[in-house]
Amino acid sequence: MGRVFSTEQVHGYEDNIPSLDDFEYAIDHFEQTVNDEIEAENVDGALIYGSVAIKAYNLRSDFDCLIVPYDHSPQSLDAIARILKASNPEGRIDMSAIVHPRSRLSSGAHEIDQYFGSHLTGPARLVYGEDPAEYIHFANYGPATHLLSYIRHKKRSVGTGFTSEGPDHYKSLQRILELPLAIGRKTLRVLDELNGTQTATADSANKKRIVPASLELFDSLGLDGLPRSILELDYEYTEALGGAIEGTVSDSDYSELLREIQARGGKASEWLDELDDALSLSIKKK
Repeated sequence: MGRVFSTEQVHGYEDNIPSLDDFEYAIDHFEQTVNDEIEAENVDGALIYGSVAIKAYNLRSDFDCLIVPYDHSPQSLDAIARILKASNPEGRIDMSAIVHPRSRLSSGAHEIDQYFGSHLTGPARLVYGEDPAEYIHFANYGPATHLLSYIRHKKRSVGTGFTSEGPDHYKSLQRILELPLAIGRKTLRVLDELNGTQTATADSANKKRIVPASLELFDSLGLDGLPRSILELDYEYTEALGGAIEGTVSDSDYSELLREIQARGGKASEWLDELDDALSLSIKKK
């Protein structure tokens, strides 16, 4: 998940918006601190995944990581806090950490499904300590159940965005902008499993392949119009953010773009219903 920033955050961008140097610092210090905590036997290991792992980050990127403590003791939790603080001392980066002990990951008693698991077990990762790909287990409720549950969760998250305020409001705007990629990535993997195809890529962070394949999928269902417009809006927002920081985009134009993203949420909610119906029918025929 990326980020959308308020006008106030843009005004104080030096305190609120990470620089590319911040990400380099975070990678280096994450590795160093994780290795220290492994040596101290406070954590079993950790990994970085997503855009940061392949150094394709930008000002909107999250720092996506998995940290595996031995347990949830105060000792382990203190170690995790040290890792995150050392990596992001100024707090400008959104450190999105999944935290599960090894025993939970190996038993499958967690919320991660095998499709999201491609982020945690694929090639686009930086691994420290023992690789979780060697022991993580995913509960398998069936590909169709995973996919439809995910789409219905996205409906709720988009819907609640209309009433959210403060930081949650800007997170909801980002959820709208990430829909084509998030839904496309998951749907491609599920349909590959059901159909025995290989339309998705093993590199889960490779947007250059995932986006065209997702649009082709949505087009086959007659539902590619909204995803294309959202992807264009996502690009416009990235450009506007850079312009707002540089002072070439006015507050009013920036705020208008934020309102446009929110307005697109209503159409996105309808699109998710249509996608749900189309995929439910397609899967039922198999």
